[in-house]
Amino acid sequence: MSNKRNSNFWKWTSIVLAIALIAVSCFCFFNNKSLNTVASSFKGMTPEEIIAYVKNYTDQDEPHYTNMKTKDAYYQPMVQVVDYLNRNGFTVYVVSGTDRFLTRAYVDGALNIPMRQVIGSDDILKATNEDKDGFEYQLKPDDKVILDGEFQIKNVKMNKAKLIEREIGQKPVLAFGNTSGDYIWRRCEVS
Repeated sequence: MSNKRNSNFWKWTSIVLAIALIAVSCFCFFNNKSLNTVASSFKGMTPEEIIAYVKNYTDQDEPHYTNMKTKDAYYQPMVQVVDYLNRNGFTVYVVSGTDRFLTRAYVDGALNIPMRQVIGSDDILKATNEDKDGFEYQLKPDDKVILDGEFQIKNVKMNKAKLIEREIGQKPVLAFGNTSGDYIWRRCEVS
């Protein structure tokens, strides 16, 4: 590839909102039973309460390291790649098999990635007073959006490709992963 073509390629990817995906290995749960356990543990909590809970947890000392908090226990080359991509006009998404709210809380403040760019496994949400299907229920002024106690979708393997398409709407330019299930990303990249 000539330098001119290579230069145009990178210019093009910046213009079309290039996307890189980084897998975060935090609070990983790999089966439906585990996900239901996590979802039921947070049943009745608002997303904001879950985020506060996780932030409190990650502010604890990391047990196997001196002078390190859990929130600082990131694989530094990954942090460097995220920083580099952000500085160079890429839009970086975190796509994880872990619960979306847990991942958002873990990423917030540690990586320069807004919460709206975090995709994870999803819990069923409902209103505090919701007693029927969401198509029929009208949100009341005193309602809060809370977790129902069950998960909706496990964001692994093919489900990652589906959620990338649904939420981002274009193929990533770069994709990184840390499990065999992340191979699907390589199939989804712009070639």
